[in-house]
Amino acid sequence: MEGSELFRKTLKTIGLMLGACVAFVGTITLVALFLVGRAVGSGHPSDTGPELVPASKVPEDAPAKPNPNTNKNKKNDLPAGTTRAI
Repeated sequence: MEGSELFRKTLKTIGLMLGACVAFVGTITLVALFLVGRAVGSGHPSDTGPELVPASKVPEDAPAKPNPNTNKNKKNDLPAGTTRAI
């Protein structure tokens, strides 16, 4: 008789501990999602980047945007046909 009572108390304790862990981790998860969601922003399409303009509406005298992949001040000291490791 005493063995089954001990088993029942053990199961009850395990259930309470498991429930407490689920509640604790769930609360931390919800708080983290709330904070990250506020830090990242609302995600409106207007906030994603610059406005795109069709080429037909760009004025002819508009300055060209420089290409960030080229560096005109860098001397190419490699032999032809070789590449530089990045």
